[in-house]
Amino acid sequence: MNNKTKRFVNINGGVGASLRATSTLDNKYTLHKVTRVNGDDIYQVRETDSDCLFHFYKEDFTHVYINGTYLLQIYDSALNIKDKIKSISFKHCIHPINLKPVRDVIQMLNGLLQAKCPNLYMMLDYMYNMKGSIISVYNNPNVLLLCLCTRDANKCVSSVELTIVNDIIDIASVTSKDHINKKYNKLLRGYIILIANALNYREIRSDAINPISAWLLVNYYNAFIPLTDQNTPFTKFNINNLPVTKSLIQAYLKSLENPELFELGLRINVKDPETIKITVATITKVIQELVC
Repeated sequence: MNNKTKRFVNINGGVGASLRATSTLDNKYTLHKVTRVNGDDIYQVRETDSDCLFHFYKEDFTHVYINGTYLLQIYDSALNIKDKIKSISFKHCIHPINLKPVRDVIQMLNGLLQAKCPNLYMMLDYMYNMKGSIISVYNNPNVLLLCLCTRDANKCVSSVELTIVNDIIDIASVTSKDHINKKYNKLLRGYIILIANALNYREIRSDAINPISAWLLVNYYNAFIPLTDQNTPFTKFNINNLPVTKSLIQAYLKSLENPELFELGLRINVKDPETIKITVATITKVIQELVC
């Protein structure tokens, strides 16, 4: 029902507040339902002391086994051999970041956007806090999403997922087929840079699996291709260390025996003043090019 290949999901938010939370005897962990995605319940386990969260699709699980020690019931029933247990480790939980420092930036960016396209607006939140029709790459309820939405249908038509590790943000993006070639993805990538800067993160990392995405980030947002194991094939191809141009990326694509294996790991230095300057100029231009 909620496999990772399905990109559009319908979220019914705000259901958790009315439900009684189940907790361990020492109140170290609590469990309650927070939302529904495509008809499947999303449950949240919270570690009280650290305020760390773990979310999962209920599917047909009846109990949750936490860190190999704590067992919580999803249903009020005794454990039996037919029950299915969801085993989770809080090594993989998330600490939701404080989004207050970026609210003014989002308001400002929405003002620029709506001056051109009154029917569009942007929102930033964790997927488990959202509601309505959302498009996402992996349908992971733990992910932080930047969404471009339409006011008439209250529908997210283009999004960028943010996965934060230390002070680096990994991004993955997708746009509804009905809204491709409207410059939405290009705009959101620029917005991400300003948002990351406002949140005081150092770097954005993106795995480009097609040459257009790679060139977009290099040309418009000052991205660079670092010397990493992932980029070794490209480094060997560009042995003379030529400037990264559109024609160079296209030539690298043609050099591959299987073009479907194209991949470049790109980085953007969010703290570089030149990057911010280029980003602001690009956003200004892209907004004028948007198809509303």
